[in-house]
Amino acid sequence: MVLMARMTRWLQCGSPMTATRRNVDCTASGLDGVTLMHVEVWTCPCGEDEVCIPHIEDLHQALLTTAARPVNATFVAGGWQVTSA
Repeated sequence: MVLMARMTRWLQCGSPMTATRRNVDCTASGLDGVTLMHVEVWTCPCGEDEVCIPHIEDLHQALLTTAARPVNATFVAGGWQVTSA
């Protein structure tokens, strides 16, 4: 999983990507027990995904307060809401 800004074509193959919103498990990035809720995910026909995370610094700050337990993080109304899983 690659965290990045919005794009419409996959850099590796040039294919157009489609955007959806879904929940993303952050295990691959080292955040065991963290699920980002309803984030924008761009998918290439070749199967690669790009996850768009708005205000990532605010997310990091919110996660610092709950680092010892599983959480769900949802971006709502301009900010991250972190709740117990």
